[in-house]
Amino acid sequence: MKFILSFSLLIFSCALFSSCKKSSSSTYTSTYGPTGSTTKGTVVFWTPDATIGSCGVTIHLSNGDQSLITAPYPIAPPNCSGAYGGYFNVDPGNYTYTVTSTGSCTIAGGSVSIATGSCNYVKVL
Repeated sequence: MKFILSFSLLIFSCALFSSCKKSSSSTYTSTYGPTGSTTKGTVVFWTPDATIGSCGVTIHLSNGDQSLITAPYPIAPPNCSGAYGGYFNVDPGNYTYTVTSTGSCTIAGGSVSIATGSCNYVKVL
């Protein structure tokens, strides 16, 4: 019963406080690489929107990988860390991505280019 009540409250909060809008995304690359592999590149998808982050945003990368953003990031995460999800360490190349949420929001997908040793950020709203 508590689970149903908590889940209902979460869904209601998402619907009440979200401003479901088609969004833009912005991408930028830093000059430092991720910790670990030197043959791969990293991309972190992030959102500052607390309502979207708490409603469960999943990023689907064109190579089949997916990651759930579990909480909002107030700013782009430092050093390509992916503490709240949205983190991919992948082979260099060009990737497309789609974004889904557990709510009814439509979030735009896009593409990102990954270079060896790069740290890329994509802001999704």
